[in-house]
Amino acid sequence: MICGGYLRENWGQVALENMLGSMVARDHSYGHWCRGGVGLAQSLQGLSPIQRHGVTLVYEGRLDNRFDLSANLSVSRDASDGEMMLEAYLRWGVTFARELKGDFACSVWDSRTQNLILTCDSLGKKPLYYCFQNGALLFASEICGLFHAPIPVPRVVDDVYLALALLQDPDERELTLFQGVKSLPGAHTLCFNGRDVKLIEHWRFPRNPPPIRGAPEEIVEQFCHLFSKVVGQHSRSEHPVGVFLSGGLDSTAVAAYGLNQGVSLSGLSWALPKDHGGQDERLYIERFKSRWPNMPHTYVAPDRGLLDIPPEALQFQCGYSGEMRHFVLHATLQRAAEQGLQTLLTGDGGDHTASSHGDDYPWELLVRFRWSHLLRLLREERQLQRGWRRSLASLVGPLTRVPGKVLLAARWRAFLRESRFVNPDFLEATGALERLQSRMPSGRFLETNASQDNRWLMYQYGPWQSLAREKFRLSRLYGIECRFPLLDREVMEFCLAVPTSAFRDRGWKRLLLRRACRGLVPSEILWNERKVAPFPDIAERLVSQRARLLADAARWRGLPEIQARLNLEQFQLALDELERQRFLKRGRQDFRLVPALLRAHSIGVFLEFNCKKVY
Repeated sequence: MICGGYLRENWGQVALENMLGSMVARDHSYGHWCRGGVGLAQSLQGLSPIQRHGVTLVYEGRLDNRFDLSANLSVSRDASDGEMMLEAYLRWGVTFARELKGDFACSVWDSRTQNLILTCDSLGKKPLYYCFQNGALLFASEICGLFHAPIPVPRVVDDVYLALALLQDPDERELTLFQGVKSLPGAHTLCFNGRDVKLIEHWRFPRNPPPIRGAPEEIVEQFCHLFSKVVGQHSRSEHPVGVFLSGGLDSTAVAAYGLNQGVSLSGLSWALPKDHGGQDERLYIERFKSRWPNMPHTYVAPDRGLLDIPPEALQFQCGYSGEMRHFVLHATLQRAAEQGLQTLLTGDGGDHTASSHGDDYPWELLVRFRWSHLLRLLREERQLQRGWRRSLASLVGPLTRVPGKVLLAARWRAFLRESRFVNPDFLEATGALERLQSRMPSGRFLETNASQDNRWLMYQYGPWQSLAREKFRLSRLYGIECRFPLLDREVMEFCLAVPTSAFRDRGWKRLLLRRACRGLVPSEILWNERKVAPFPDIAERLVSQRARLLADAARWRGLPEIQARLNLEQFQLALDELERQRFLKRGRQDFRLVPALLRAHSIGVFLEFNCKKVY
């Protein structure tokens, strides 16, 4: 954790300790530095801020390219990550973060130029919040730290962000739930000279990266070498390391590559019983354990209610907005903390990187008039999926993500469907729908590079950054740091440069990761195409807590702040509709209400906390 700022009055040690003490931290050893109106503090193993040549730095996180930095900066390999960051700033200046790889956030005070600098890694997985008001700049790793600053920060809800959150729009990376409190976007540096705040983008994904060419096996071999290095870097820790292990490809790939390097990992799994939507993954987990019998492993019992989320998780963000299975995450993190783990690897992000893509391959074949290849792919899909109907759906479905004018209308209808839980007057007052409409891309329906454009847009503006930040923040409630090897910058750059055909061939999707895990992951997991999202189980749990949801809605009717923002009548109607879904046959159920209901409920809980000023 880090915090501090630039004030018009003198900082004091007590003020910095109050800010740090209000945030969830792994230890309570504070290191601080104060000079007049500038104050910096960190709680990183009791280390004090690093100072050299009139420059002071505080940081949290880790660097992954230490060896390259050591050679380029002529710094000892035994130097700490913070010392390397400081040397990088002295060498490259304000945009020094461009040369750093890893997960980090840091602040630099340069007494030579009288500039205060905030920056974070290229992918922005470490959250850093700031507030600029009346000539003062405050920053902290958590929003609650700003509310304990020596000058008052207003706790006023930002209605624009709230409306966008209800519509499940992930594009607003700077806004937060509070007016005046902003989030530092990934790959950006904030420079404050005592008067003005300036945001500088120091890195972005290349729009047209040099393509990685070669035979499929050569590309797989390159990926294996890279992914092995990345998993090893993410496993670097002075404390025990765990891995969140499901029966899917992404998490087992991370675990297998770590274990193959001799990393001591402890597995934690949360698996549903067979009568909950057919989502029992214990068979696949047991297969993985038989392949790696020396890995300690623990099953987390699914005894936590869907809405049983620690209150502190909902005070400064929409707790369920990005991930429907938060109750799974909290139960797993609690068990990990009981086992003394302080680092947890996850397979999150695979859907956006190494195990995604390939969905656009039929589109490339279609617009380039490569009919023979398209027909061959269709035959292979039919053989694999045992049916023309399913294989056609597999091929045509991805076209809905091509940004054509016709298909943008479908996306727009989805936004309108999400708006049913928002008070119409509130939606009109915030202008959220107009804001979304102005940001929607223009139609490019028949361009041959539409697939590449989609991939770049997903990497540059996709929801993975907000999801990673949210999961990282929740894990810190338990003193644990979540790490995401599949969301590593080098992995994502590699996957962006790989041809789409490397991800999908012979009827199989996610082919790059499947081939890279041969010999490390059991074939039952490697070639499993039947894993689906656990919507039936989550819907069942949601319906089972219908009485609690209705009680919350009835209580909220007496709070004008909530009633003015949420459409509580539609909230109750949606619960009734979801309960009727239980009596439909399997396959005819529509569970799209589940994430929208959870999102609306989490925002209601947040607003109730804000009304009561419970912080």
